[in-house]
Amino acid sequence: MTLRNIHRLALPLVKDVNVKDGGLGRGAGAMKRSLFSIGGLTLLLFALDRLYRVLHPDVNLVRASLVGLTALVALAPLRWLPRPPIQPWVGALAIFAAAFLSVLAIEAGVLVSRSTTSGLVHVLILAAAFPVLDRFGGRYAS
Repeated sequence: MTLRNIHRLALPLVKDVNVKDGGLGRGAGAMKRSLFSIGGLTLLLFALDRLYRVLHPDVNLVRASLVGLTALVALAPLRWLPRPPIQPWVGALAIFAAAFLSVLAIEAGVLVSRSTTSGLVHVLILAAAFPVLDRFGGRYAS
C-alpha cells in the first residue's frame, strides 16, 4: 500500500458520518457506544487478568490465548440479545489483541509485568483495536 492509497484504509471508518446533521448523525451515537463498550471490555480484561494470575501465573502466549478464549465464552451470551451492544467475537478478539501484544512487549523487555505502565498499555491497545475490529466486524452493516 502506497502513501497515495492510504485513504482507502480510513474510508470505511468515516463512511457513516451524516453530512446533513453537521457530521453528528450516526457517528456521535457510535462513539458513545464504543466508549461504553471499551470501558466494559477493559473491566472484563482486568478481571480475566486477575483470574489468570492465579490459575496460570506465567506471563506467556498461552495465558494470552486463555484470556482471549475465556473472554469469548464470557461474551457469548450477548449474541442472544435482541440488539447486542457488541459482537462477542469482536470484543474477545480485542481483548486477545491487548493480552497478546502486551505479552510480546513483556517478553521483549519493553514492559514490566504487573506495573501501572503495563496496565495502561493493555487499555491503550484495547482502545485502539476495538473500534477497528468493530468497524470491520459488520455491526453497522446496512
